[in-house]
Amino acid sequence: MKTVCTIFFVLLFFGGNLFAQKEFTYDFKEKKMKAPEGFDGYVKEGELISLKVTNINMLLMKVDLEKNAVTYNTKVPDFSLSGLSALTLFSSVTNGEKFFVANDKVHVFKQELPDYYEQFFNLYDQLVTDAKKSASELNIQNQWYPDSNPLKSLTPMDITNLTNDLKNLNKLYFQIILDPDPANKPLKEEVKAQKLKLDEIDLLDWYTKRNVYIDNIQKSTIHFYQSQPKKASGDEFSLSLIISPKDTSKSYPFGVETPVVSMKVIRRHRVTFSTGLFGSSLSNEKFINKPNYVTDINTQVDTVASYTLSKEGTDNYTVGLAAFMHYTWHYEYNYGTGFSIGVGYDLDKNVQYLLGGTLVLGAKNRVIFSGGLSFAQKEQLSSGFKLETTSNAPIDFKTVKKIETGAFISFSYNLNL
Repeated sequence: MKTVCTIFFVLLFFGGNLFAQKEFTYDFKEKKMKAPEGFDGYVKEGELISLKVTNINMLLMKVDLEKNAVTYNTKVPDFSLSGLSALTLFSSVTNGEKFFVANDKVHVFKQELPDYYEQFFNLYDQLVTDAKKSASELNIQNQWYPDSNPLKSLTPMDITNLTNDLKNLNKLYFQIILDPDPANKPLKEEVKAQKLKLDEIDLLDWYTKRNVYIDNIQKSTIHFYQSQPKKASGDEFSLSLIISPKDTSKSYPFGVETPVVSMKVIRRHRVTFSTGLFGSSLSNEKFINKPNYVTDINTQVDTVASYTLSKEGTDNYTVGLAAFMHYTWHYEYNYGTGFSIGVGYDLDKNVQYLLGGTLVLGAKNRVIFSGGLSFAQKEQLSSGFKLETTSNAPIDFKTVKKIETGAFISFSYNLNL
């Protein structure tokens, strides 16, 4: 039962801050930072703070939090098809001549070409045209924002059909290379050049990467970035993000973004130091033989008749400089309360020890008021001597120092340590 009660009180005391968390949200598309509901610019020390980025395509972007890189491993392939041209073969309606177009050059053939030429051209043209269309679909700028991402509607390439088409294209190509007709040599050289470019691109590998990329986008639920919670500390706390493209070689419609959230921290417990002025009721007592005079009636001259052991003066306080250490609780950002201990040196050249309560005002630079008990060795009459004792001759009194308790108040300034 005792253990259960202990656990209960620990959770009661710490639970409010143990499980508390504030989440700030940055909308990557709208470029706006949203604070959690009820946030007034202040958090408690030790409270967990996190940042979330929404409407961001994490396949293309990376996010850094306080220089701790958070990246996702899906690499964006290079979908460019520069230098690849379609081969076009068509017949004239008027005289039956054959026209072959490659790289904007027109070749005219009056002789009959074997059927495998036209079959090669048609299949080659289909593969290149489809690839260029697929490449243009992947360059749409809206894909940075997943809520309007057009890639969601794309379909992957049937790799089986593509493999068969490439096999057929190779068969037709070798038939062209083996064509013995010397009149077709210029055409064969152009076919070789274009086939070499197609082989360098490797359409099978190109479409495989495209399929993986589209599949990742269509199945991915990673449309946000979530940072690890960080504990608020210090007097002011901030979290910053660096949002940048993964592939810096590509053209992006925006630059690097660095959203920041800042907040002031209410430090629950604080040990701090201050120095300032103090006043204490523990002042040194000075003792004298006060003469008692009588006046002669005849001569009107005052003469000492006796001496009374008395205090000199009526001051019951002293002032000086003091240094304090404070342990405080802060329920609000600009003030707190707690305990303080200190050491002071007064005008009577005595060291005083100070213990009391504290009121702290201010945030970074703080004014501190303290008050409580003071302890010091105070000059007192030794035993055997009493105040107001009267004697015909001066009393040869003696003093000793004894620890006395009094009260103090102080005004000090925080050293911000």
